[in-house]
Amino acid sequence: MARLAIIENGFHPEVTVWNQVKQIDPQIYKLYIELLESEESLEKRLELLFLASEFLIHSRAKRGASHILNVLSQRNDSWSFGELMEHPELKIYSVDLEVYLEFLVDKHLINVEKVETKGKGIFHRVYNVNH
Repeated sequence: MARLAIIENGFHPEVTVWNQVKQIDPQIYKLYIELLESEESLEKRLELLFLASEFLIHSRAKRGASHILNVLSQRNDSWSFGELMEHPELKIYSVDLEVYLEFLVDKHLINVEKVETKGKGIFHRVYNVNH
């Protein structure tokens, strides 16, 4: 978290990353001190760490997904998974694209729709940006 905060503020993390983050993102530094010096049980400290991590991931999900969201926004209709896999800008995600898409669906940043195929009860999933 500390390294991400430093990089997001345009700096290169140094060996003394905690001295940097103390100035750049005091909340992350406070979490670090709480995890080290707290008299709470290890279980409680880990619970705090997991909550903070989930918050950090959720609060930065849209910014982190901006590249995929921009590609999905290039057209008004939905994209099949195959179309996304073949898109030149998304090939860099290769085998992880499905995981990224499911994460974005879970975070309500993109929608998934079921489109019926010729086979009865068989559907294709298509994706579009949740505006």
